[in-house]
Amino acid sequence: MKVLILGATGLVGRNALAQALAHPAVTQVIAPTRKPLTKQDKLMNPVAPKLELLLPDVTEWALDAAICATGTTIKKAGSKEAFRSVDHDLPLSFARLAHQAGTQNFALVSAIGASVDSSFFYARVKGELCLQAEANRSRCTFCNTARPDEFREQIDGLGHKPRHKIERSGQRVLASC
Repeated sequence: MKVLILGATGLVGRNALAQALAHPAVTQVIAPTRKPLTKQDKLMNPVAPKLELLLPDVTEWALDAAICATGTTIKKAGSKEAFRSVDHDLPLSFARLAHQAGTQNFALVSAIGASVDSSFFYARVKGELCLQAEANRSRCTFCNTARPDEFREQIDGLGHKPRHKIERSGQRVLASC
């Protein structure tokens, strides 16, 4: 099985990447990033300063599954428009192209409180992406949307999830595909 992981440098994406690389049924993991990842067996790591530049390649990857764990903040992105591009437009573009190329399994990690009705821009954009991903269910064999609050547990005193809890989060996302 060939799996695309978007957001492979983030908390959940990093975990999904490690689990996918270790899974015996996974023959290749394609993890596009802006900066190179450490070379590993089964890992194809296309690198581009803007991931949008890699969109034309999606149809050539012959994917069996795609996991989207991308995410940023408005502060890191620099503007609401840039945030929307990273957290909405980019995942949706990758998903649509993967689907057009025959990918039938898509898992999306969204955000706590994601809702199209939210008065908060961040949660509203995430909600819009979830709604559009859910609309693709009829075209996908399996399309799953997971929010961190669905597998959220107590956070330790340092403000980080303990490793075993993060691993369970990654397992749920990987199991979606």
